[in-house]
Amino acid sequence: ASWLLWANTVPASGTLTRPAIYMSKNGMINIWSWDNAFSALGVATMDPALAFDQFAVIFDLQHPSGLLPDFVNDREASFAFTKPPVHGWAILRLIEAQPDWLTEARRAALVPWLDRQLRYWLTHARTDETRLPAYFHGNDSGWDNASFFAEGGPVISPDLPSFLILTCDCLARLDPSRAANWQEEAGKLTTLLLTLWTGETFGTRLASDPDRLRSDDSLIGFIPLLLGHRLPADIATRLIDRLSKGWITAWGPATERPQSPLYEADGYWRGPIWAPTTMLLWDGLIQQGGHDIAAEIARRFCRLCETSGMAENFDALTGEGLRDRAFAWTSAVYLTFAHWLGRTNQGIPA
Repeated sequence: ASWLLWANTVPASGTLTRPAIYMSKNGMINIWSWDNAFSALGVATMDPALAFDQFAVIFDLQHPSGLLPDFVNDREASFAFTKPPVHGWAILRLIEAQPDWLTEARRAALVPWLDRQLRYWLTHARTDETRLPAYFHGNDSGWDNASFFAEGGPVISPDLPSFLILTCDCLARLDPSRAANWQEEAGKLTTLLLTLWTGETFGTRLASDPDRLRSDDSLIGFIPLLLGHRLPADIATRLIDRLSKGWITAWGPATERPQSPLYEADGYWRGPIWAPTTMLLWDGLIQQGGHDIAAEIARRFCRLCETSGMAENFDALTGEGLRDRAFAWTSAVYLTFAHWLGRTNQGIPA
């Protein structure tokens, strides 16, 4: 895993303003604007400066509207799509684990970057402040072809407001002088997020059919666990109970419940296990006090990587590595889990 992160790192050149960790040098030769956050978390203990560069290489190219590019390589930056705003969450987790990483120079850069990113989603991805923002296309969500886009888009899903709430929390942490404003925004988004609660899970809506709340079999419904105390305790309890009803296989959390009619063994985001969604779920469980379940998921994912390599994604039932076999964010999440398991004495089975 460490070797792949090193091997996939390229120097600043052309459009790349900083050293960048490509997802792979096989075929996925770009840095996408949510992949980079997971790579940063994976290398932060080894190379704090490289971790910061993974945020900066994307935010250096931020559009004045706050929009981040979909991907960047040495030749171009593409704005055809974007990716989910996970960066506030990632930075919060990074500075909680390594307070010394947040130098004054990094703080000064991060605040306007995140502020503009937040404003983009709250201004350009919804019609007014009484509504939740939406993903225009599956690629914008990062889950490309997931089942919650089976009817098309734009789609209102529970992960986007969750990430924006955490962006507000991160900004409040980075710039206490404006904390009250960001916390007020987080409160409004939390109230709107709860309108997606079905009584059993967080559903999704088509922007064109806002009165119909759909209950999906996608793992996306569990992402609000990341909100910790902001999520009502009874909702968190129901979500964790629901998680045990088919999503967690012997290898980890499937992105689509295997019993779903839309499940596909090699269906990209309709079933396979992915590193980023596994990490988001793991952290959500930790935020809700579910350390035992989180540890079991981390152990299973580590065993999966040790069995099938650092693949782009994995068959949720057989554990077979799928697609690209030398992926950076898989390596980064593996290292993060292995470090956490060792530090918390949870252990990794042989």
